[in-house]
Amino acid sequence: ATGRYKQFLPNVMQSCVQHMCKPHRLEFHVITDAPSEVADAIGPCRIFKYFTPRKGFPGDTLYRYHYMLKAQEALKKVDHVFYMDADYWVCNPTDTEQLLVEGLVATSHILNLTERSSASSDTHGPVETNLQSTAGFPPGTGNKRYYCGGFQGGSAAAYLQACLAISAQIDQDDAHQIMAKWHDESHWNRYLWDHPPAVVLSQSYMFPEQCLYDTSQFGGQLKRWDITPIMVAMDKSHKDVRAQ
Repeated sequence: ATGRYKQFLPNVMQSCVQHMCKPHRLEFHVITDAPSEVADAIGPCRIFKYFTPRKGFPGDTLYRYHYMLKAQEALKKVDHVFYMDADYWVCNPTDTEQLLVEGLVATSHILNLTERSSASSDTHGPVETNLQSTAGFPPGTGNKRYYCGGFQGGSAAAYLQACLAISAQIDQDDAHQIMAKWHDESHWNRYLWDHPPAVVLSQSYMFPEQCLYDTSQFGGQLKRWDITPIMVAMDKSHKDVRAQ
């Protein structure tokens, strides 16, 4: 939650208190460039704050795994860790049993709907093809699904291991002046190729706000497959929220 993304924090945390993993206890770990502007608690939930200087786009998204490791020692003490973009909003109760598993939890990207011919078919999505990048997939390969970066997690040990590995891969790319096309999301997808998730969530967990009222294109696909919103990715001007 750096720059103008901080404006979304109160609403997204309140929505988690209301709907996330009931009846279990939540705590929030916020990575921000202005800790003094973030409350110490929301409802019964403590908020832990970690300072990081703002890098702007794409640095703030590319280095999210580095940022999360600032909280590593605290996160080792919890059972499950979930990363959520600051501009998400939880509008309906999450499936606690589905989320609280051993291993990794990933979310199917809405792009998987574009070539969906049946309820069980998937598309490889826009995986990284530059083999010079540690996120690169060999030609003709790819995940059964393309996974979004906005909501992910799993058991604490499995997810922190992913953060460590992906951070190291990004550092290796940096050393060779390489940046994956879709930044952190490219690396997350590559990691899941080698470490398949225990659970794959539907697009209910990355439901674009526009699709709540626009049934053309993706909205129509979501309605067709009876996918209802649990987490909503808020409408916004990327240009405005990424501005200095």
